[in-house]
Amino acid sequence: MHGFCFRSPLPLSVPQEVGLDALLVAHPPQAKPGEELFTLTVVRFPPEVTDTKAGMTPAELRDYVKVVFLAGARGDGQPLRRRLLGEWVEGESFTTSIPTPSHGEVFALRRRDGDSVALGFKIRQDWREQGGALIDAITASLQDGEGRCSQAELQVPGQRTRPMLPSTPTVSNVSR
Repeated sequence: MHGFCFRSPLPLSVPQEVGLDALLVAHPPQAKPGEELFTLTVVRFPPEVTDTKAGMTPAELRDYVKVVFLAGARGDGQPLRRRLLGEWVEGESFTTSIPTPSHGEVFALRRRDGDSVALGFKIRQDWREQGGALIDAITASLQDGEGRCSQAELQVPGQRTRPMLPSTPTVSNVSR
């Protein structure tokens, strides 16, 4: 998805276009929009969106994805950090009631090719424990691997692509 690949212990849908440079996968794979237990939305931003004087910061990218793609409210989240691609990345945790009560996490990463990519996770509230484990599995196996990840590798349960520290999120003390 936009140059990132990962493994999932649960089946996910094929990536679906959900907007300009935005892709979404869902669990269960056959779920209708709004009935998913889990979604991952990945939105790509070219360098000119972030590398100009008027460019967006990682916080602005996260806020944009949270509001536009995940039905979160602007400024209505808690900072958190998660280990992605071997580094601690600042993110945001939030809740929403649209279309059902849900928990979300959003992060912005810079790819090796210069693009920025926002990862937006959304878990239905009554599936939060299982969804949290799914986020942990996906983030632990996440690779910046354009063209290097075969389709057969992406959903092999219990395997990691390389050893790294756990992805358990932590609350950040960074002020906004």
